[in-house]
Amino acid sequence: TGMVLTVLILMSMLLCVAMPEAPIEDVVYEITSAVATVGLSRGLTPCLNTAGKWIVILTMYLGRIGPLTLGTAVTVRAQKMPADSHLAEEDIMIG
Repeated sequence: TGMVLTVLILMSMLLCVAMPEAPIEDVVYEITSAVATVGLSRGLTPCLNTAGKWIVILTMYLGRIGPLTLGTAVTVRAQKMPADSHLAEEDIMIG
């Protein structure tokens, strides 16, 4: 949640600089939607200039790779376990 909050605040500030005429509520809503990759809008997206569109695109990308990065970190950490430890195994009946 710390990464998401940091991205949310930083990108909201950048979009406010790129689009100073946009209402702050719309900016925060658009960036929150982008970081969560849900696709909701309050109508600001079609009015964005080129810099604003790139900010939203980058925010959507960062929102998308966040969970993937966490999953990769957990997987890599599990692979670096000491040699004397092992994961539990279970035979599962299917069908």
